Amino acid sequence: GILDRRGGLVAGVPRHIVARPCCRLAYIRGALIAGGFVADPRGDFHLEIAVQGEQYAKGLCDLLEQIGVHARVNARRGSYAVYIKSAEEIEQLLKLVGAKRSVAEIEEARAVKLVKNDVNRRVNAELANQTRSAGAAQHQLALIDELEQRGLRDALPDALAVFCDLRERYPDLSLRDLGE
Repeated sequence: GILDRRGGLVAGVPRHIVARPCCRLAYIRGALIAGGFVADPRGDFHLEIAVQGEQYAKGLCDLLEQIGVHARVNARRGSYAVYIKSAEEIEQLLKLVGAKRSVAEIEEARAVKLVKNDVNRRVNAELANQTRSAGAAQHQLALIDELEQRGLRDALPDALAVFCDLRERYPDLSLRDLGE
């Protein structure tokens, strides 16, 4: 916070100090340096500024809103945390206060996360497809076995009989692979 002329802590953010845009950014930069923390971007995205007093926390939130960054306040054992969870907003704030290296690290972490998420999504889709295919093959084998037991297999049309033979020979193949 800021001290008044008598050495006492000023409640909230002094408006006369942050009246100009350049002063606003300098004030926010100072708050970040004094009580700020940015989590390792390889994990969850999280930036917070620890402050004393609810009025000051809300004032800092308002100041961040004025520069287009949405922050929230959380009470913590006698103090408050002004925090941001959005990677885009953390990046925007760090750009505005000139923390270029931190911005580069966040951009890199976001790119890595995007690639990992895409790979995971594709692997999960492929696994789901294989699971469905295996389930369908097991069901087909059970139906073929039932046809055998009822003595109906010989009455099948030629194309279906060929399919049954292929399914029994290659139970792990998908329908597409059996067709080829």
